[in-house]
Amino acid sequence: DSIMDKEFQNAPNKSAVDKFQLIPEFLKVRGLVKQHLDSFNYFVKTDIKKIVRANDRIQATYYPHIYLRFLNVKIGKPSITTDGITDIISPQTCRLSDRT
Repeated sequence: DSIMDKEFQNAPNKSAVDKFQLIPEFLKVRGLVKQHLDSFNYFVKTDIKKIVRANDRIQATYYPHIYLRFLNVKIGKPSITTDGITDIISPQTCRLSDRT
């Protein structure tokens, strides 16, 4: 181990007050919701494909030779179709119209 590692391990733990004082600086750098947005974006771009790939084949119960397979899953912008017209819809509109 290096000298820096040993110094870090032997350093006293910061008090709750010391840690609390770091919050404003943390929020300036990271923002309040950045980690949530990063996590969601990673899920949409990467994890959803892994989940579907792990369960990519749905087989008919009574006709085993018939199956459905998902090949490339994408998540697009939220939209709603009414009377054949498709419009982009916002999360706020979904919440207000009980679509969540």
